[in-house]
Amino acid sequence: MIEWMQTHRKWLVVTIWIATIAFIGAGFVGWGQFQLSRKESVVAQVKDTEVTIKDWQRYYNLIYNEVNQQLNGNLDEATAKKLGLKKIALQRAIRGAILIQFAKDLGLYVTDEEIAKEILTYFKDKKTYLKYLAQTGQKAKDFEEKLKKQLLIQKLLTALHLMPSNTLKLTFASALYNSDNLLIQIIDKSLI
Repeated sequence: MIEWMQTHRKWLVVTIWIATIAFIGAGFVGWGQFQLSRKESVVAQVKDTEVTIKDWQRYYNLIYNEVNQQLNGNLDEATAKKLGLKKIALQRAIRGAILIQFAKDLGLYVTDEEIAKEILTYFKDKKTYLKYLAQTGQKAKDFEEKLKKQLLIQKLLTALHLMPSNTLKLTFASALYNSDNLLIQIIDKSLI
């Protein structure tokens, strides 16, 4: 080996560089740090459902605006950091992904017609819709994907919102407040 290195000095540097690049590349592929198929960074994954940075940022913006409105516009980034708004936003994004995954597991889905119908409830025509997208700087695909997730969660919550029967209510109440029921009736002597 040393003999080969001494006789092929000019190729030694090239060989070392190729070995170094191959080692680093194998590390990326082997440890899963580098994935060519993903376009966005994923912060969490619930089975097949991914929570992207966009999802997290959307929840953070909603929470930030909500808290800022409660504080009469006096919220800054330092206060938001103290309140842990980023952590809350991540928790909500993960909760949303859990609901979406559960809906997928149950076989629920949202069709393109449902998305189109929902868009028409917000906007009167396609021109207004496209104008809104241009003003907010969103792509139609991203907006419709976000709307699809919201509709799927809404569909799941509607399906899970079942009204219990009176028997079921009494069963749960008796389990929670387990006690004997006693009915007392006073019998008058004159009735005997």
